[in-house]
Amino acid sequence: MQRLLTLFIATGTGLAAQNLASDKVGLMGSGYNSPIPFYVAPGQLVTLIANDSGTDGAICFKSPFSGDSCSVRAPGGADLPTTLAGVSFGFSGYLTTPPPVPILKVSGFEARDNADLTNTVLAAITVQIPFEAPPGGSDSPETLTAKTNGGVSQIDFYVYPDQVHILTGCDSFIAGPYAPGSSTGLPCPSIVTHADGSPVSASSPANPGEEVVAYAVGLGQTNPPLATGKLVAAAVPTATTFGLDFNYHPNALASKPLPSAPAPVYAGATPGYVGLYQVNFVVPPVPAGTPPCYVQPPSSTPRLYPNVVQSNLTVSVGGMSSFDGARICVAVPSP
Repeated sequence: MQRLLTLFIATGTGLAAQNLASDKVGLMGSGYNSPIPFYVAPGQLVTLIANDSGTDGAICFKSPFSGDSCSVRAPGGADLPTTLAGVSFGFSGYLTTPPPVPILKVSGFEARDNADLTNTVLAAITVQIPFEAPPGGSDSPETLTAKTNGGVSQIDFYVYPDQVHILTGCDSFIAGPYAPGSSTGLPCPSIVTHADGSPVSASSPANPGEEVVAYAVGLGQTNPPLATGKLVAAAVPTATTFGLDFNYHPNALASKPLPSAPAPVYAGATPGYVGLYQVNFVVPPVPAGTPPCYVQPPSSTPRLYPNVVQSNLTVSVGGMSSFDGARICVAVPSP
């Protein structure tokens, strides 16, 4: 019996449980949100998880535990393809001419089935939502249709002007589906860099008055507009105006910026990439009493280091429909 490819979106720090389109039910992952519906912005990179059982190897896969996992990524410095590793997508909804659905990366991995401990073949597929997808919110669902030689499957999604996600070191299309996460139990470190491209970290903190760069997806269309799947040639600002909120409490969560919040130095597309955005901002003065970052030493257990300060500044980036936070370390003046 031909089994359909079952897709669901990766959300938060884990994956929501989902029944497979097969005669077995395997544990796909963990989380608190239903896998569908999911919410995106035009041009956003999102990672879908696919069950490849019964598709006759439609998606490349070799056991990662043997050190021979399959991961196929689109060539860098070029437009994204619409077919990769035997997978393609169709788009349908309220548009008369379906736009292309570019694919950035396909990675094979496996989940162990609860029933009989046999392995279930999965794949993480990172696609770009077409810029042509019209923002309609929860009243106007669109549909992605996955196509392989093993069958087809559909999933609905809803488009908003922005769905900000500041990239972290655990995002699947950066670190892969077996990213270890944060050993401290805190959110995975945000990808924020100094002007020279080196990462902002506890050992290399940002300085007050310094301009740093947070990388993100989901900031929506730009002005002038970008084309789906096409390599960005020059810096282009977003059509949506974003605001910033600065919170110097240690390990702070993101918060929605107020309407009067200051704007970034730059929020827009990153040249040389597809679907990547950056938010440039200047680090404000450090309030008195702000603790320095203190990170758990490698190969140690969290219970031995309960007072980890992974970040002492959370910079929240908010748009019309969403917000997220970049957690960074800032140098604290000596007393």
